[in-house]
Amino acid sequence: MNRQNKDTKITAVLFDWDLTLAHVTDIETYSERLQAIFRAGGLDFSLTDIEAAMRSYQIDTATLKLPILPGVPQTQNDITNYYRDILWRMGYVNQDDAFFDRLYDVFAELPVTMYGAALPLLERLSQQGVQLGIITNHSRFIRPVAERHVGHFIPSEHVVISQELQIDKPAAAIFRYAATQLKTPPANCLFVGDNLYVDAIGAVENGGYGTGLWIDRKETRTNRLPPEHVHRITSLSQVVDFV
Repeated sequence: MNRQNKDTKITAVLFDWDLTLAHVTDIETYSERLQAIFRAGGLDFSLTDIEAAMRSYQIDTATLKLPILPGVPQTQNDITNYYRDILWRMGYVNQDDAFFDRLYDVFAELPVTMYGAALPLLERLSQQGVQLGIITNHSRFIRPVAERHVGHFIPSEHVVISQELQIDKPAAAIFRYAATQLKTPPANCLFVGDNLYVDAIGAVENGGYGTGLWIDRKETRTNRLPPEHVHRITSLSQVVDFV
């Protein structure tokens, strides 16, 4: 069933990278991700300690002792400040900004695994003549990783990385820049990502994209009705229904 917008022909499909096309190998939870990042930075903390620090952070956020971030931190500054806070709660105090910038970068160096449906989907869309791209809030060091895994389908100039532009999703400018790189009007673009607000809604409401798809593999319950042209899917294979 073709479910694209009646007034829009989708000719380009762009994807988020992490938790959309690929994921860190053998990592299931955010606490495991933090542990892997800290270890790559030379810091060895147990999952128990990290999870306790995360709960403490959440309690302080809930009681307004800390500013509330909009869901998962997106900007490099917000992410490194979160790392700094979690480490401080575990007794590690470091004010060296370069160290935390390095922690931001090492995430891109962790081994990744493509989701099973990713490459077959890219191949099918490519055979249909659909333009393909990536927009990711990530370190510049993710570029060679993406090229190694999907470069056959997505050329380097179609991979847009927030750190290189100093612009993060869901800002309108990063979505529109990516559409320009693909030489496609935003209204003819579809964006797929794992974050409802930053990816799917951001692409449509800020970027002017014709369709935004939220890939919800955990089948999360939400009471909010998505805005027009934003849809929820549970598998990458469903993307073809909207093109």
